[in-house]
Amino acid sequence: MGLTAEDRLELLELVNNYARYFDDGDGKGWADLFAPEGRFVLAGVDEFKGEEALSELVRVRNSEAPGIRHLTTNVSVRDADSGATGTAYALVLRVRPGEPIRLRTAGLYEDEFVRVDGRWRFHLRVFTAWLDPEDLDRPFSFGESSQSS
Repeated sequence: MGLTAEDRLELLELVNNYARYFDDGDGKGWADLFAPEGRFVLAGVDEFKGEEALSELVRVRNSEAPGIRHLTTNVSVRDADSGATGTAYALVLRVRPGEPIRLRTAGLYEDEFVRVDGRWRFHLRVFTAWLDPEDLDRPFSFGESSQSS
């Protein structure tokens, strides 16, 4: 049957709300974006399943890195037998007044979506970081280029 335009818009809104709720520290709202059996996986690091674990992740991350901001781009959703799948790139920053902008991480989301009570939800969201852990949370540098004109 394929994804309708309404499905695609709802899936894009789901991806956008993921970032907004996380960044606002709304653990309950963020956890509600996942199906009851839904999981969030930090590839090679950890896995979170269930409302309590998902909500706690938001609380902990926001206390460790206040001012966190997810910038999500290149969102793509596709029809799948089980519902829908998708990918997105993410750049995660820390933005706090009086401090330099810090690069928290960057990477790829790979998603499996399912319908729960008529609404799209994450069944599985896997984040694979592109950066080594020692490169995380460093200030952005917008230094001058070494090239001459």
